[in-house]
Amino acid sequence: RILMKVAILKGAGVIAPFVMEGYTNAFRENNHTVLGMDISNGYIDINKLREFNPEFVLAYGYNGFCKSKSGFALREMQIPLVSLHYDCPYFALNDEKLAEIRNFPEFYYDFIWDDTFLQMFKEEGVSNSAHILLATEQKSFYPIDQNRGSVDASVCFVGGIDVQQEKPKLGVDIADKFIDDVIELKLGNIGVPVLDICSQLFDVKEYNNIGQLFKTKSQLFWDKLYYAIHKWGSIAVRKYILDSLEGVAVNIYGGGKGWEKQNAFFRQNVKYGPELSR
Repeated sequence: RILMKVAILKGAGVIAPFVMEGYTNAFRENNHTVLGMDISNGYIDINKLREFNPEFVLAYGYNGFCKSKSGFALREMQIPLVSLHYDCPYFALNDEKLAEIRNFPEFYYDFIWDDTFLQMFKEEGVSNSAHILLATEQKSFYPIDQNRGSVDASVCFVGGIDVQQEKPKLGVDIADKFIDDVIELKLGNIGVPVLDICSQLFDVKEYNNIGQLFKTKSQLFWDKLYYAIHKWGSIAVRKYILDSLEGVAVNIYGGGKGWEKQNAFFRQNVKYGPELSR
């Protein structure tokens, strides 16, 4: 078995730090040499990275794209970058990054959880892209040891559902109506990917201009419209699913502002790490 030297970047966030910590532990447990780098302050120590000289760098999202005076630092150092995308990979993808990935495919490897986005990446000409599964670190995620016979049937949900927060508005009537229509259609067709719903609406005369925006100025679409759909739609879908659960106690950790549900018990937030499994 080939042993490797791997540099793993651990940035800021709610979930990302725990994900990258899990990868760090996994590589070390398999006897690979790992340089863990905390970049939560937005800074990558290039000199330290150069001295370590890893086979590749592993990063969450686009955290590994470090600009240099003439391009991107890792590629100039001849170090491949492996990027993990568990969310929408288009939120932080711009023309400069996409051109870099296309022009130097031997240095960029993108692993994407969502099948729709993965297919789009392949169509964009990102050759080294593949599917990745969600995973957990078994020793960190485990239930409380208790007598199951004494536990009442219940459902636990962890996540924010603040229905009192202001719904995102772009201030353009047709764009705001598009956002509302996409979310409404999603709630009525829960198994259909959001982007498929957007594509269907692009063909409606009322939304032809938004479809054209997606084709000609895609980054504007992702950053403004799709992000608003993602932000408010996440709350709407979570609430819709939990509202459909009857006849069982529903314990909701981290949500409930402005929301009442007869069989729901609203609890305090828990951190994503070991607290979540307990």
